[in-house]
Parts: sequence; C-alpha cells; structure tokens
Amino acid sequence: MRTNEEMLNAVHGRASEMRRKRSRRRTIFMGGGAAACALALIALLAQAMPSLQDKLVPGNGGAAMQASILADSGALGFAVVGIVAFMLGVAVTVLCLLMRRQRDGEDERHDRKH
Repeated sequence: MRTNEEMLNAVHGRASEMRRKRSRRRTIFMGGGAAACALALIALLAQAMPSLQDKLVPGNGGAAMQASILADSGALGFAVVGIVAFMLGVAVTVLCLLMRRQRDGEDERHDRKH
C-alpha cells in the first residue's frame, strides 16, 4: 500500500506528463501549420506570378525594369517565387527551432523539480 505522499507524487507526475504531451502536440501542430501556410503562400504566388509579370513588361512603365537582366525573359517570376520560398523556409525553420528550444526548457524545468 502506498502512503498519501507517494500517491500525491504519482498524481503530480501524471499531470506533469499530460502537460508535456499536450505541449508537444501543440508544437507539432504549430510547426505543421506554419509549414502548410508557407507552402500555400508559395503555391498562390506561383499561380499569380504570370499575371503580375505581365504588368511589369518594359513597355508599360519601363523604369522599373530598365537595366534588368530578367527584363526580356520569363525568369523574373521564377526568381521571385524562389526568393519568397527561401525566405518562408527560413522563417518556418526558425519558428520550429524556437518552439523546440522552449519545449526543451520546459523539460529541463520539469526534470529539476523531480
């Protein structure tokens, strides 16, 4: 038979484990959601780029595209989508690293308590 103190410690341990699992689920959900939003933004930008690029042809307002290597080719859209995809990838990676560092800090605090 356990003493009241042992049972109380077991209850606190289970509650702490449940909080840790909930935090991990939240971290996974946030990371996956951020990656999904970034992917959706990249796909939308890739879909919208042909119409945006047509508006930037040199005859329509030319000063913006003068002296540009990409002015006469269709590579401008690919370059913009690539740069935005890279920036979003970096942002999602940093977000996931920050969430992991926070989770590790919570685990360390929990280990110090017990």
